Amino acid sequence: MRSIGRIILTTFVLAIIVVSTYSIALRLADPNKQIVDLCVHLEDIKGRPVQYATVVVIHLTEKGPVKLEEALAVHGIAHIELELPRKYVATIDGKDYYASVNLWIIAHTDEDPGKIKFGTWTFSVDPTWLKWPKDSVSVVIRLREVPRIKGAENKIGKCGGVMTVSNGQTPPPEPGYSETEDHWTKTVEYRTWDQIWESTEWPIGSKVRVQSKERYWDYQTGQNTSGWMDAGYTTVTLETNIYTSLKTGKYAWKVELRYRYIYCTYWVAPPIMAEKIYAADTTSDPYGHDTVCMGSWSGNLPGYNNYYWVEQDSTTKKPLTGGYNFLWSVNIGFEIDATGASVGVELGVTREPAPQAKLVITAGTWTPGYGVRVESEDDSFRRSYSNWAPKP
Repeated sequence: MRSIGRIILTTFVLAIIVVSTYSIALRLADPNKQIVDLCVHLEDIKGRPVQYATVVVIHLTEKGPVKLEEALAVHGIAHIELELPRKYVATIDGKDYYASVNLWIIAHTDEDPGKIKFGTWTFSVDPTWLKWPKDSVSVVIRLREVPRIKGAENKIGKCGGVMTVSNGQTPPPEPGYSETEDHWTKTVEYRTWDQIWESTEWPIGSKVRVQSKERYWDYQTGQNTSGWMDAGYTTVTLETNIYTSLKTGKYAWKVELRYRYIYCTYWVAPPIMAEKIYAADTTSDPYGHDTVCMGSWSGNLPGYNNYYWVEQDSTTKKPLTGGYNFLWSVNIGFEIDATGASVGVELGVTREPAPQAKLVITAGTWTPGYGVRVESEDDSFRRSYSNWAPKP
């Protein structure tokens, strides 16, 4: 009986020690840091697990890519612990919001001597919705294949630098290059009519998702292995409240926000290098906003099933939601100082759902029995049509 009592007492004491240690660790945790257990699943082009591969995690910052960690994936899985910034933005309705962290995952393997296998993906981690101080995130990356050319390194020379090749293509800047450009980016589009006024509200902490694209340069052949390809997305978090100006009349309007974009080059699987373009999250987004007239419109409502009514002499605020499909696009252009070449690419744009931006519609006075019918092709109402119509 005494032995059983000692075991129970010892177990109880150990439990207290474990709980106390965990409580102390929580208190000592840095509120400006988020620990993430990142699980990376790697597949080949047929969806089978890649046995062994090197995985690199990169933070896509406003100054360019910054390497965070490197790990070995075994039997198709790599577990990586990351310490990410947890930057407070605002508190809305009792909920704390934080800036998203944009990550770039690069994986490659040399298990097949005849092929170069690599894959990448870009995505955002939002500390707002993670358990603090530690939580887990998973991502799946499928590796593509490029034939390995025997002796090509002797033909081409060292990787990097600007070289003249027989096919006339100018190589991109060597790995580690980055360049910055600011561009206006369309985020909302709406149409008004007489006695209908519209504007938008963007609360601090609102987020916009922008597609990232990549293409790959093969130093074996001295040419690109592909055109610009979808490579995931980054998220831009707004650090200020935005209220766009009221617009009315028989016109179509678009709301543009000014974001910062980065062009950079980085090794993905030597001798394969990536050229990458992404929207950077900065400490002062957006750099500007504007509502631009796109011209007049006919006033004919399209007849979409997604609609709502605004009564005469009243104002309604409709949340502008956003899913995973890119509704808009922005043309990004760079003049590359290192080579004198021009690089242009079109990136898709959508927005994340929280905190919600709003479309503000004010209806004036019109014919009795009429109201303002606001239609959208989907339930996001990021492209809408408003005009007077008889109430049913």
